[in-house]
Amino acid sequence: MHIRKRKTYCCLGKQAAIGIFVILLISFQVVGATEATLQSPIQGYKFCCPFPQFTWSEHPAAFREAGRPVSYEIVISRDSGFASIVHADTIYLNRYVPDQPLEPGMYYWRVRACQDGNPLEDWTSAASFTVAGFDRAVRIVDGDDAGANVRAAVKTARHMASGGQSVQILFSPGDYYIAKKYTGALLDFDDDRDIIIQGNGARVHFVSRTQCLLQANHSTNLMVQNLEVHFPRNVTSLQGWVRAIDPKNNRVTVWFPNTNMDYSSEGIRRGLTIINLMDPKIDGRLKAGAANFFRTKGDYQKNIDGTWSFTINGKVSDWAVGDRFVQQLRADTQSLIRLQDCNSITVHGLTSSGAAGMNFTAFGGAIFNILHCRILRDDQAWFGGGADGVHCRGMTIGPWIEGCAFNALGDDGIALYARPSTLWQIHPGGDKNAVICREEFFNLEPGNTVAFFRPQDGTILLETVVKNVTSAGAGRFTVVFADPVPDGLRIDRSILDTTQLWNLSKSCGDFMIRNNHLENIRRYGTVFRAQRGVIEDNSYVGTSASAILSFNETQYPNGLYASDIIIRKNRIEDSGFESHGAAAPLAMNFVGQNGAAKSFGPHCILIEVNVFKNTPSPEIMLVSGQDIVVLQNQVKLKAGNDIPVRLFRKNTRNVSIDP
Repeated sequence: MHIRKRKTYCCLGKQAAIGIFVILLISFQVVGATEATLQSPIQGYKFCCPFPQFTWSEHPAAFREAGRPVSYEIVISRDSGFASIVHADTIYLNRYVPDQPLEPGMYYWRVRACQDGNPLEDWTSAASFTVAGFDRAVRIVDGDDAGANVRAAVKTARHMASGGQSVQILFSPGDYYIAKKYTGALLDFDDDRDIIIQGNGARVHFVSRTQCLLQANHSTNLMVQNLEVHFPRNVTSLQGWVRAIDPKNNRVTVWFPNTNMDYSSEGIRRGLTIINLMDPKIDGRLKAGAANFFRTKGDYQKNIDGTWSFTINGKVSDWAVGDRFVQQLRADTQSLIRLQDCNSITVHGLTSSGAAGMNFTAFGGAIFNILHCRILRDDQAWFGGGADGVHCRGMTIGPWIEGCAFNALGDDGIALYARPSTLWQIHPGGDKNAVICREEFFNLEPGNTVAFFRPQDGTILLETVVKNVTSAGAGRFTVVFADPVPDGLRIDRSILDTTQLWNLSKSCGDFMIRNNHLENIRRYGTVFRAQRGVIEDNSYVGTSASAILSFNETQYPNGLYASDIIIRKNRIEDSGFESHGAAAPLAMNFVGQNGAAKSFGPHCILIEVNVFKNTPSPEIMLVSGQDIVVLQNQVKLKAGNDIPVRLFRKNTRNVSIDP
């Protein structure tokens, strides 16, 4: 049984409790309405944040035919007659985030649905809203102790906001040097709302990989804008040269040009993680034809000539004398920005260089806007950040990522995924529709669409809807479903070997990734397993593995599968060159532990008008998917002419390919 969930969304503005309640009320949309209904912002609503969230009812034809997507035209104007338009856009989701802030004042907006270039309906009636600005402002005071000054301002702002006021924290332009004693998040929020951090171009300088910019738990309507964040290279990675190879013993000898940065320090040894071989000429890019990372046995030995030797866990044949390498100091790091169960968070105009850990992360919650942000490589570094650019797990509404530039990352550019719940008991009390789940990664709620999955052979055993959730004590939960749960499910095993229960409603779906540039990324440019999303007008250059990939990664496990996805007008260049090479530059790959999945996972996928240059062939891979349309994708040859892409298919059905 396949269940298609229709979602609509509210904007989480000043009344958080009301907003979350509305999301729950409208989690299912009645299909069949012939005209769009504006949902948020409602008529006369006032915002403190200059990035309102726009939502409207989905057209009944949306995501029904993969090859005929429904688009929406949205117009935002200063006047009700739409003569003074400030934003006009076309998107393929029934939600919208302006990528630039709206100035304070009153606005009007309207929407209409289109298909095949023609309107499906008239414009909706206009609704007005107001960007009202902030009730209070807190300025960070000048002083020698920048860390203390920033944290004092945050404390004051949180106190003001707890009384129901919206607050803006104002940096003055200049440099803020944060002492090593200020570990963790400089900006720390817990159960807060309506707070905006205006950086005014200020530069924040951290000195330790244990420091980070922002952490927020259970918070709503926060924004960080116009800040630069810098980490010194000597706290985020080592970089050196290969001097000798010992193939018999799988050992290498290396030399560090900076003798202050080698394996002598206990702090460095404690932080060491993976090693990356680098391109001989292009800073930030991995070496072609080698594995995308290596590990060592940790047996670092200093030699009399100042070089170091150690044993590689991996193919030493990938290494050559004269190679450059970077070893990440990623252990004990924190994400630059980390959100836990937050709603309506916006980061705009943030620049980061040298972060050792992940950059923009969110776990649970909904609506994370990452707009015109940059992750850069320091000029003196051969590599940049140590981990993912964007890393989101289990969100009800996935991120909106637009206008960003991510360069030289040590892991995926953008990663969207979920983790499964595991079963403790089947059919408790004889109820055939029920199970008891363990606590780890449990996130099921009534109304969620779920899938029971057998990872050994990649079989989807059941897709159904959660009817009820109650506590079973000892941290466990009794879950009742709309349909009977199959007998004979595997339990009491590791998460990799047991029957897994995936929440498809919390897979970071309804995401938008557009107009971004991702260059020199270790592993995947964008990897996802979400229900509904758009990837368009992005450029991927120098991605070592797949540039765009849906993959359930049973070895972690991350999953489960993608559906209702539009991938269009992306440019993929110089990518897919590593030796692992398990997938094409653009791939929908659904597997079990030993190969292609028995069930069909990815479905309702449109892949159109994407351009490939200097990438492996076949350019597109489809494994265990169905209802997929592939149109007008081209390969640009060095001679200047274009040819159609090559397509690899395995265990697929109902795939439409243009001639």
